[in-house]
Amino acid sequence: MRPGYLNIKLSGEDIPGAVEYVKKTFGKFDTEHPFEYFFLDQKYDSQYKADLTMNQLLSVLSYVCVFVSLLGLLGLSAFAAVQRTKEIGIRKVLGADITGILLLLSKDILLLVIIAVLIVAPVSWYVMNQWLDGFAYRAPLNYMLLLVIVFTSMTFVFVITALQSWRTAVANPVDSLKYE
Repeated sequence: MRPGYLNIKLSGEDIPGAVEYVKKTFGKFDTEHPFEYFFLDQKYDSQYKADLTMNQLLSVLSYVCVFVSLLGLLGLSAFAAVQRTKEIGIRKVLGADITGILLLLSKDILLLVIIAVLIVAPVSWYVMNQWLDGFAYRAPLNYMLLLVIVFTSMTFVFVITALQSWRTAVANPVDSLKYE
């Protein structure tokens, strides 16, 4: 606790009587300051409730951010597929397989995600360390957590771009070449 506080351990049997006794004793020694008290368990409980509220708020905001970014990713992959419709048709006529076309459409977006991960990962690691330093007892951060997050995001990116590109890749090449 900060200086200026008096910590008293109570047995828990007669708390109101003990508080009244401490108040009378405090009044004998310090008449200038009012007697104010609080219980540490209630103080800690209020601090952790604030952390729980922040956790719930950040969780909801994270889900919203992930949803919006997945929508943006869907739009970006749809735009890339539409822009390359003719190219995909020519590749299919020349014998390209669907897997190659999916990789062709996904690699640009995956490259953007890799660049984003290289920028965001060190920053998020630093911010998480700074946040955890505010606790008396802290769990160490594990690098595997960051790797799992990166792998999961790459999987989401590849699945979404593959699903969006699948429609263009399985389309009839004649329709693709007539496009525009």
